[in-house]
Amino acid sequence: MFILFGTGMGPASLVQASSLPFLTQLAGTSIKVTVGSTTVDCIMIYTLDLQVVAVLPSSTPIGTGTIRLTYNGEASNSFPIQVVQRSLGVFSRNQAGSGPSIIQNFNSEANQPINSILTAAIPGQTEG
Repeated sequence: MFILFGTGMGPASLVQASSLPFLTQLAGTSIKVTVGSTTVDCIMIYTLDLQVVAVLPSSTPIGTGTIRLTYNGEASNSFPIQVVQRSLGVFSRNQAGSGPSIIQNFNSEANQPINSILTAAIPGQTEG
């Protein structure tokens, strides 16, 4: 899963994928990644004017490539991307990639509070 930041990437109001299977186009926004001679369509999670979230398919080859977003038929410039086999990713509370991270305590399916000073995990507890 990855996040793109910019302007003019999607509609003014947030549009989220709401049912399975998630699609490669959402509210006019789509993303393609090309590595070597392989181009894949990313799976859209949500889209908004300033921020887009998608999943890079597992079939994407490892290596240096490019990423291009299209919104309502207008394609962005291509930007470089490095696809690796695996890499740790942490979500931040402010959704800008800085500050405290999002780590959820898993108490049960219905009870998954965000880890904080007031709701800290206990030793041996599963976190998501």
